[in-house]
Amino acid sequence: MTTPTQPRNPLHGLTLEAIVTALVAYYGWKKLGQRIPVRCFTSDPSVSSSLKFLRKTPGNPPINHHSEK
Repeated sequence: MTTPTQPRNPLHGLTLEAIVTALVAYYGWKKLGQRIPVRCFTSDPSVSSSLKFLRKTPGNPPINHHSEK
């Protein structure tokens, strides 16, 4: 089975880690925590802790963790 292309989806093909890393690079942890006030961004933030939280948050689609490298 092939993965359909999504030409109008700018996030298609990006891992959650890449997205979080880009947000931190652009905003920094302090401003990211102000814009999105969740503890993983405000209290001793790290990419690792943010990924753990975001992957467990209800409402997010399941992620194939084996393909994120």
